[in-house]
Amino acid sequence: MKKKSFLKTLLVLAIVLLISTSAFATEVNDNMEVSANQDVEMPVLDGTTDEISEDGIMPISDYPDRNGISYEEGGIEFLEDDVYLCSEDIVYDKLVDGNVYLIGKNVTVSSQAISGNLFVFGESVKIDASVSGSIYAFGNNVEINSGANDIYAAGNKVIIGENSYSYRDIRVFAETCEFKGYSYRNFYSMSNKTNINSNTAGGVAGRTFYSGEIDIKNDQNFGEVIPVEPIVIEKKSDTFSDVISILAKAFTAIVIILVWSNITKNKENSEKENYIIDVLVGLGLTILVPIIALVLVVTLVGIPIGLLIVALYVIALCISVPIASLEIARIILKLTKKTCSNLMKFVLALAIYLVIELIGFIPTVGGIITFIVMAYGFKVILSTIFVKKENKEVVSE
Repeated sequence: MKKKSFLKTLLVLAIVLLISTSAFATEVNDNMEVSANQDVEMPVLDGTTDEISEDGIMPISDYPDRNGISYEEGGIEFLEDDVYLCSEDIVYDKLVDGNVYLIGKNVTVSSQAISGNLFVFGESVKIDASVSGSIYAFGNNVEINSGANDIYAAGNKVIIGENSYSYRDIRVFAETCEFKGYSYRNFYSMSNKTNINSNTAGGVAGRTFYSGEIDIKNDQNFGEVIPVEPIVIEKKSDTFSDVISILAKAFTAIVIILVWSNITKNKENSEKENYIIDVLVGLGLTILVPIIALVLVVTLVGIPIGLLIVALYVIALCISVPIASLEIARIILKLTKKTCSNLMKFVLALAIYLVIELIGFIPTVGGIITFIVMAYGFKVILSTIFVKKENKEVVSE
């Protein structure tokens, strides 16, 4: 029963790891036609109103009570709702009185007015819109030619074009940043290389903060340019941190050894064991099991089983070293033909575990030894769970 309970525990942990949910909303709830004989004026924030909850932070949704009203004006559909789109290729040009969330491979935004925030995630992102809130753009290649309250961009290459401007700050995190726009306050470029080649209308009213290399072609419209040095945290004592790490692992090992010792306390093996063969079998299983899981995943039909095997495999490897330490302690006592209490056996197993952890700090050799012990523990786990029960005849007088 204890073996079954342990197996059930592993299955429950694996199922928890595999469960995930996702949901996507639609653009509008219901399409309703209303009179459009009025001028549409979208507010633009200037950083001085009370429409912002905190400095530099826009709320995710300013309009929680949208009713999904939409109408067309001049051939352009106007939406009074938050918009959610997820597709490989997205070209969005609608007027939106709300927030816009776009996720895709190639995303192009050319909306004439977005009253809320714009969130874009993609491999190639191009934004040419007027945003009253803030722009959050993330992708491999990001190009922005838009006005906004704040602009946040991250990617391999980020271009802040000539038509870009922010009433507050522009913040870029990239490998390469091309800046040609204008910021009414500050510009932050945490990039390896920043190229500033602004025209007469481009510049930064406040300060420019940068890290890495910077090349400024036209600095007449720039204020103070300040380099930001990376923060280097020096470890005062590697030995101390290593000791704390070992003690934390030892605490986890204590729990695993106690539980496994309780599960296998009635295990008796009178047969002669070949420990070298056991280690080789463990190495083979450690390599073979993930291959089997990969084959099942590739076949598509076996994806659930393959993922379940991977989850169980990871869990087994995480607890294999403490279990191997307990088994090694049993082997030592068996070979020396010494008997001791369960407490002494536990102490010996814990000491062996600590020795294995210390050996792991040896470059190369320590990693190899730890892997061998892990593989042996993996074999012990499988042998304990899947061992065949022998039918024993009970003779009563």
